[in-house]
Amino acid sequence: MDMYCSRITCKIHDLKHDVAESAMGKECAAITTSPSQSKDALHSTRHLYLSVYRPENLLNASLEKGSPAFQTLICDGYVKEDMKILSKYNSIRALKIKQGSFLRPKYLHHLRYLDLLESDIEALPEDINILYHLQTLNLSDCRDLQRLPKELKYLTSLRHLYTHKCPKLKSMPAELGHLTSLQTLTCFVVGTATGCSNVRELQNLDLGGRLELRQLENVARVDVVEAAGLGNKKKLTELKLVWTNNDQQAQNNNHKEVVQGLKPHDGLKALRIYACGSSTFPSWMNMLNGMVKFTLSRCKKLEKLPPLWQLSLLEILHLYGLESLHCLCSGGTTPVTFQKLKVLTLFQMQKFEAWGDTDAVQGEEPIFPKVEELKICWCGGLTALPKAAPVIMESSGGVDTKCCSAFPELRKMKLTHLNMFDRWEAVEGTLGEGVTFPRLEELDIWNCARLSALPKGSLLVKQSFGGAETVCPRSAFPALRKLILNDLSALERWGQPKELREKR
Repeated sequence: MDMYCSRITCKIHDLKHDVAESAMGKECAAITTSPSQSKDALHSTRHLYLSVYRPENLLNASLEKGSPAFQTLICDGYVKEDMKILSKYNSIRALKIKQGSFLRPKYLHHLRYLDLLESDIEALPEDINILYHLQTLNLSDCRDLQRLPKELKYLTSLRHLYTHKCPKLKSMPAELGHLTSLQTLTCFVVGTATGCSNVRELQNLDLGGRLELRQLENVARVDVVEAAGLGNKKKLTELKLVWTNNDQQAQNNNHKEVVQGLKPHDGLKALRIYACGSSTFPSWMNMLNGMVKFTLSRCKKLEKLPPLWQLSLLEILHLYGLESLHCLCSGGTTPVTFQKLKVLTLFQMQKFEAWGDTDAVQGEEPIFPKVEELKICWCGGLTALPKAAPVIMESSGGVDTKCCSAFPELRKMKLTHLNMFDRWEAVEGTLGEGVTFPRLEELDIWNCARLSALPKGSLLVKQSFGGAETVCPRSAFPALRKLILNDLSALERWGQPKELREKR
């Protein structure tokens, strides 16, 4: 059924005209403008796409002339009043509508696909449990949705349930584990009310794709968490763990034990953790060898990160609001290198002051050889970027040139509200001497009160035909195309004075 709905949706969206008629008797129709000119198309169509204001007016009026048995009805327009057509024809297999309050399940026995994306509903009708053939239910981005039907467990054919971005949803209905056909569940909300499901209900569900576990502060016993069996769900690709960002709740719950019990399989691609109150990380973090993206946000008590550089496939790292974190890499006894990291974001970490602790040893290789995008904002204790390392870059003429860079592949860099930032590399006595960003195209620096100079760049040695050598200054930003400097009260110079003229 999923493939059927996908084919129908794609076919309708690809129509080039307001009304498209197939050679086999107007099987499909798309009405987006001038609906009065398209009424005739309604009487023989099977698959209808409507993107007009008040589509119920058009559909209800068509009943007077007799309408065909719709199989697909996609309404993108605003619906204000009841759609009588939904109670007249029970042949609909796929339905998309933004006003779920007009649903009448008793007339939709054959429904396989129900899409209520961005609907303003507060609750689904309780008799939705009679839709025994329903395979896909999309409730994502329903901002007012407060509860799911109590008897949802009877939708035994349900394969895909989308419940993410529903902020008012406070729990899941009882015995959700009875939905043994379920393959997708995008958000599971841990509740406290009597009769709601706990995470143990996930144990026998063969879930894949993305999964968000929300309100984890409501988990009281770690054995319930372990019973969720996330480690056995090999089809999961993304996992999001969310605690309520409340300091009092963080003191009253065993966040460390809970996050330890939520161990996923080691092939997970993306992990996001929000507002966990633990001061340390679970031991299973070191085993996520397939992880490509990691986000850590508002974990205010976390003091040390796991050795993230050991995750060989990690490409995207976002760190937000880690108020107790002092450095990025700690406890390392060998040189630290993030081999494949491409995007690095550090945001609102006032105690963050160093890239490595005093025990870390760094060799001659750059820490971030592949990073292309760097954003550091509101990290008031940071004084400098990582120590630059010698690298060899291929110039436009095919000649290898040497330069000193911490970010040899960096394309975009944004530095904002760094009150202590005054150097371009973490070496005492340097103030932008010989540090190069050879591929940097966009540079954005705001509110760095102590920064007095931009880097000079390295020196380039050239040989003439006679063998004589000349030393020429090299631009720190040879590929720069966009520059924004704002509120840099201590800024006095731009490297070599002629660089700015050359860029213009």
